Amino acid sequence: MYRLIYFVVFIFIISACSKRSKEQKVLDGQLKISTKTKSIGIDENTVDYSKYTFFDNFNGQIYFSIFNDKEYRIQIYKWQSGQLLKYIPVQKEGPNGIGYLKGMKMLSLDSILIIPKRKDQFVILNDEGDILKKYNLPNQGLNSIDSWSKTQNQIDVVDGKLYFTQILQGNWNYVVSEDKVQTPLAAAYDPKEDSLFVFNTTFPVNYWEKGEIGMWFFRYYNDGLFYYTFPADHNLYTSSIKHDELISHNAKSNFISDNQLFSLKKPNSIEEIIKENVEYGRYLKLLYDSHREIFYRFVQLPREFEEGRDLSGQSRRIRSPFSVIVLDKNLNKVTEKKFPDRTYNQEITFVDEAGLWISYDHPYNEENKEDSFDFSLIKFE
Repeated sequence: MYRLIYFVVFIFIISACSKRSKEQKVLDGQLKISTKTKSIGIDENTVDYSKYTFFDNFNGQIYFSIFNDKEYRIQIYKWQSGQLLKYIPVQKEGPNGIGYLKGMKMLSLDSILIIPKRKDQFVILNDEGDILKKYNLPNQGLNSIDSWSKTQNQIDVVDGKLYFTQILQGNWNYVVSEDKVQTPLAAAYDPKEDSLFVFNTTFPVNYWEKGEIGMWFFRYYNDGLFYYTFPADHNLYTSSIKHDELISHNAKSNFISDNQLFSLKKPNSIEEIIKENVEYGRYLKLLYDSHREIFYRFVQLPREFEEGRDLSGQSRRIRSPFSVIVLDKNLNKVTEKKFPDRTYNQEITFVDEAGLWISYDHPYNEENKEDSFDFSLIKFE
């Protein structure tokens, strides 16, 4: 009888340990630059660098879309074939005029959400460029709609509601500390109810203790959670749809020390502003790879300020070296890779079943071709 009991207990322990081992399985692998590349041809009226680039999946097809601010039109390409699918004209003035575009999101191939500049308004365009609907947001403690850098903080549509980030307007150097600490990070608009809800969630505790940093940040939505990454914070943060709190997760880069984190002091000149941006590192965007159940966190690394060089050229973020941190689905750090300098444009990236695609349309890359958007495949293996 006792032997039977001992045997049952033994089997139970072995089973429990095996289950726990599976649950705590450690993800292992490295990021490797493959030889596979992809090009999408463009005409002479399109440049191979755009602040407005988007990847969307509709009915199993992946589409790459850009806003051509030279011709003032949206261009949609099929990602797999590189074929130009359509042009959508965008008008500045007239009955269908939107003024200057600040951000956009493809809702479908014939429905585009537009965020006009300096207006708390959403506009829906059809594939002919005609306005289908305008939404004027109620002013309920709302600051500026933020589509900062256009690709990092897209509008997220969840259960018919539009979730967006917001920032304070005006010169951040002269914003008092109380306003910075109390600034809500996000809001949601319900078009059916014409109602706006501003969430109470604000910047992480003690975020402003270092001094001036900048109000911008990055957000990513995946599977019921919002992920926040702030330029001067090693941690990643998660929040539910309700934004009731921010939960921190350590995701520190191996290549940035605490004293190298971006901290914008009150400058005396444009040169000091650019020098500060160049010589300090910061955390950038976050992407999720559903095929491998991993996250990619992009990190801008410090570089040396080049005395005597053109200031406007030095200020562009793509001139700085960068790394990519890989985290598992529970935000445990797996690995980090530093990429070659002056080779890739980390602002244009995409994930599909093959892996992580990063643009190599960099002004200093000898392989940069001006007649196409060009991507290199990065594999985790």
